[in-house]
Amino acid sequence: MVFLIIVIILIFTFAFLSGFNGSAAVVAPLISSRAANFKAALIIASTGNLIGPLVFGTFVAKTIGEGLFEIKTFKLETIFFALIAAVIWNTVTWYFGIPSSSSHTLIGALLGATIVLNGFSSLILPGLYKVILFLLLSPAVGFIAGYVITEITNFALKNSKPKANNYLRISQIPLSLLLSVGSGANNAQRTTALMAMVFFISGFYKNFNISFWMLASNAVAAAAGSLLGGRRIIKTVGEKIYNIRPVNGFASLAASSAVIIASNLLGGPISSTHILSSSLVGSGASERVNKVRWHVINRILFVLFFTIPITAAISMLLSYIYKLIKGMMI
Repeated sequence: MVFLIIVIILIFTFAFLSGFNGSAAVVAPLISSRAANFKAALIIASTGNLIGPLVFGTFVAKTIGEGLFEIKTFKLETIFFALIAAVIWNTVTWYFGIPSSSSHTLIGALLGATIVLNGFSSLILPGLYKVILFLLLSPAVGFIAGYVITEITNFALKNSKPKANNYLRISQIPLSLLLSVGSGANNAQRTTALMAMVFFISGFYKNFNISFWMLASNAVAAAAGSLLGGRRIIKTVGEKIYNIRPVNGFASLAASSAVIIASNLLGGPISSTHILSSSLVGSGASERVNKVRWHVINRILFVLFFTIPITAAISMLLSYIYKLIKGMMI
């Protein structure tokens, strides 16, 4: 029972960190384009994280809990070491101010722990291939959407007066809330899936069952993380990629909202951080390619492509050490 409580605490910790890092990216355009101040932006993000899971249901949670791994073979140790690896990676990327994906982090960490503790037979490969492809392609869709929306917006407003920027700033507030709702739904569903897996593994439920209290409690944890917001991530997304104008904030928020909401409805775990970042890059590149600070994008891309193998390696190492110690004690 003590071990179960520790695992549940780790789940809430990961949910908190997901909200902490995810909200930072979501509100960055809002703050940088001066559509809202820091405190107001975080309240918007927190509100979205709180209500998002209640709006979009449990499609993503079911994908993670039933479509990727044969959880009947799981033990609590699998979830435990996956969570330790995920928390370590989220903390490291936050420290260095690099936008990271909690979805990539979790999938990689679960993959590594499962291989060592449960074997390759516990992997549902078609489901894993589909999700990994989803994770890698969705930022590209965000880039294209950001580019196209910026082109359309600039064309529509080419003869407008400067006060049009005020309308673009105001429009970012509902768009940011919409994005936060979509992002929050994805955040809470990931950790809700873990909690449902834990209670199934522990024998509390006969099947993989998602209860409302699981969804609500994880939404609260993610919303609490959103209220604090990672300033380092905000600085990277909001200032270091390029100087965001109201049109860029509007286009990136509109593009990423559409991509993330579609992903939720399709049951795909995604990275709101990377989708928003890529939408911003697409928006900036639409106006001028050299406007974007590509050395910053290179760091973000490195994390995008290597998070899954790195977190898998961390959880594999931790799981292997555990097996080694356990074997020596027998």
